[in-house]
Amino acid sequence: MKDWLTEIVDQMALGEVLAESSLSCGQRFGLIAVDNAVEFMLIAYVEVHRQLVGGHKAGGISKRDWDDTKRQFPKLLSFVAAQEPNLQPLEAEISRYHDFRNGLYHTGTPVTTSSG
Repeated sequence: MKDWLTEIVDQMALGEVLAESSLSCGQRFGLIAVDNAVEFMLIAYVEVHRQLVGGHKAGGISKRDWDDTKRQFPKLLSFVAAQEPNLQPLEAEISRYHDFRNGLYHTGTPVTTSSG
């Protein structure tokens, strides 16, 4: 298996292990690990798997535009979903999951993983 795929599988497995652990923060950190794996997967899909950055491939994107796109999760997800039709039915759910994880990780909002 390619290294970038192994990294995604490892992060997803870590997320599951953490979520199922008896640690009080296990679900929270499991959610963070899975969300990180999804974001990494979206970027690797474009940069490594499809090699769409720079060059002149159909559906490609300039390096400058890509740098802007990958910094903003909604733009990143939309771009990849446009390239991969199988992802389109899951786009809203992935976005909601990411937004929920951001709420847990980046704000002082008093929610837990069981609130979502």
